[in-house]
Amino acid sequence: MGNKLKLHFPKFIFVLLILLSSPHVAHASTYYVAPSGNNSNTGTLTSPLRDISSALNLATAGDTVSVRAGTYPAFTVTKNSLSITGYLGERPLISGGAGIKLSGSDLTLSNFEVTAMSANKSGAILSTGNRNLIKNNLVHDNLATGTNGILIVGAINQAEGNTVYNNNRMGIGIYNSSGNIVSKNTVYQNTLSTGDSDGIHCLGDSVGQSHSNTISENTTYENADDGIDMWNCTNNQILNNNSHHNGGTGDGHGIKLGYGGGNTVKHNVSYSNLACGFTSNGAGNYYESNISYLNADCGFTDSYRVTANTTTSSFINNFAYNNSKNYVKGPYTTVFTGNSESAPLITSPSPSPKPGDLNSDGSVNIFDFNLLVSNFGTMYNIFDFNQIVGNYGR
Repeated sequence: MGNKLKLHFPKFIFVLLILLSSPHVAHASTYYVAPSGNNSNTGTLTSPLRDISSALNLATAGDTVSVRAGTYPAFTVTKNSLSITGYLGERPLISGGAGIKLSGSDLTLSNFEVTAMSANKSGAILSTGNRNLIKNNLVHDNLATGTNGILIVGAINQAEGNTVYNNNRMGIGIYNSSGNIVSKNTVYQNTLSTGDSDGIHCLGDSVGQSHSNTISENTTYENADDGIDMWNCTNNQILNNNSHHNGGTGDGHGIKLGYGGGNTVKHNVSYSNLACGFTSNGAGNYYESNISYLNADCGFTDSYRVTANTTTSSFINNFAYNNSKNYVKGPYTTVFTGNSESAPLITSPSPSPKPGDLNSDGSVNIFDFNLLVSNFGTMYNIFDFNQIVGNYGR
């Protein structure tokens, strides 16, 4: 058997080398695009292409299209599993036209600026594919009627770390879509659509058609309607958001839930909004450990637009203070415990004592030395002595 192993092992190595050198083994490539490029170039960093669409034509699954700073026309990505990104901290500008459309899936779009989109009732960045990541983009001043900043229609997408402002309708929208994550975005001053310019908005053609989305760690402010509006979306997680100074031509709530219910709302702060800090179109939601203050109408309400949904609501350990009304219970508010109408007590941690300050009087002096001598070998040792010597007089 030993001879057989010796004979076959070199054959195995030979076959492995053939497979690794085969042209059928995929190797991810990067195609570069620059204003100084030419579409007849090879797409390397020193020989870039001119148009993003040309790079997309060459790219295959796993490849990256890296775009240098400059102004480019709108483009659509129909392929799957690509990364389209600004080159090393540069932010290419997409101005006018239909913006950026991601109709493929498993895509990453990052570090773009998108503005002046002219198409109506869509998104300056529109994702109709699934599992796409839209990250660290700047989306603003898309003023055509009905235009949103970022619009998610596909499922299981993620919008993270984007700055979205001064768009005609919603800053970030989810439409007939589920399983998405909208996190760490700053969304503000979306004010041009009468009564419907929310910071973040989730809606469906019917109740529950959009569901199971996570809205977390976003900051929304100075939007004409609501900071976060879940309209008729159900079973969502709304966590750790900051929503303030919303309202103008619209309602002006900080966080508004849909009338399908099933939403969990935890650890959010909502203040100085034109209407309520937290409200809902129906019952059946869970609120825990949120803070609502200085809102013109109310802190929390469970009865803003009560519908046929009769599921019970829970309010646990929330803080509401300095609102026109702090809590407005609805007919289905059945759990209401641990809530306060005072500001939460926030204590600052005590400063760490100075090394060698054995009696914690704020300085290292003769009193610490005397304390060391009287307790040396029991409470203190040579390390404490060295700290006193090194910090004496401070």
